[in-house]
Formats: sequence, C-alpha cells, structure tokens
Amino acid sequence: GVELVLFLCYASGLRLSEPLSLRVRDVQLDRGLLFLARTKFHKQRWIPYGAAAGGRLQEYWCCRAERFPERGHPEEPFFLNASAQALTKSAVGRVFRDTIDQRLKLSSRGTRTPRIHDLRHSFAVHRLHKWYSDGVDVQNKLPLLSAYMGHVHIRHTEVYLHLAEDILRQAGRGFEKSFQIAVDETTFPQ
Repeated sequence: GVELVLFLCYASGLRLSEPLSLRVRDVQLDRGLLFLARTKFHKQRWIPYGAAAGGRLQEYWCCRAERFPERGHPEEPFFLNASAQALTKSAVGRVFRDTIDQRLKLSSRGTRTPRIHDLRHSFAVHRLHKWYSDGVDVQNKLPLLSAYMGHVHIRHTEVYLHLAEDILRQAGRGFEKSFQIAVDETTFPQ
C-alpha cells in the first residue's frame, strides 16, 4: 500500500494526507474517481485518475480484499498496513526516506533532502510542462489545475507556473547550446 500511496501523490498530485484519509467508499474503481473528503482547508472534491493508477488501485483492492475480507465496509480505511490497520503518515515517511537514502542513494541538494510533498510539486510542474508542450493555453488551464489540486486560491497554483517556465527556459538554453555547437561544426558550401 505504501508504494501505491506514493504513486498517487505523484500521479494525481495528492497531499500525503489525502490518500491516507480515503475510505473504501471514496475509491470508485468502476468510474475511475477518488473522492477526497478530508482535505486541507476542508475542501471536498472528486478527482479522476489515469489508467496506470486505475490498474494499481484495482490490483491493491483485490489483494486487500483477499487478505482482509472483514475490512471491506464502506467506512473502512482504503489503505491498510500488514496488521489491517490504517496506514499512517509515519509509516509512509519511513519507507520514503529508506527508499531515498538506501535504494536510490540520493543526497540532499542544498539544505534538505527530497520530501513526499515534492511529488505533488512534480505532478503540477509536469502537468504544466505537458500543456506547454502540447501548445495549450496554460493560463486558461490554471483554474482547472487549481481545482484539481484543491487549492483555495489560484495564486497557490501560479507558483507552479513559474517553476514550469523556469524549467522550459533551462531546457531551451541547453537546446540552444547543442544547436549552436551543431551549427558551428557544420560546413556550408561556399
């Protein structure tokens, strides 16, 4: 369950508390929707999820139902630990830190190591980058992303817009350098 929770934080841009607060009734596997009822700022929202998340959720649900058939009531927590108790932030945090430190061997950049909440930030920046790449009017899509992420004010979402623009500028500079080297090395007929 921990890996799926982390996957949802990235793939759906969820805060860690959101998948952990899901109840069985909140996961609509047949409709591809999650109902987030217990969120920051007490906002409720339905969010769709993609095929990859759907497959993983379905697989988890089947394993969970087989292992803990008595825990299928609609009000039960959706994510359970090995003892059939609700999965906790500290348990997810431990697995995340162990993965960062031991399996991935990532060191901190600057003053801090990666955080689970950074997965949510990555979701937002990657979504904006995809819209930029697809030629979509990102300013018009910002309210949609804001509602999807459960932000109270659109200005909270605009932060990601600046991050995405910075990434595109950096990528552009790298392209320009590569392009300039290629142009410099090309001999044109006189």
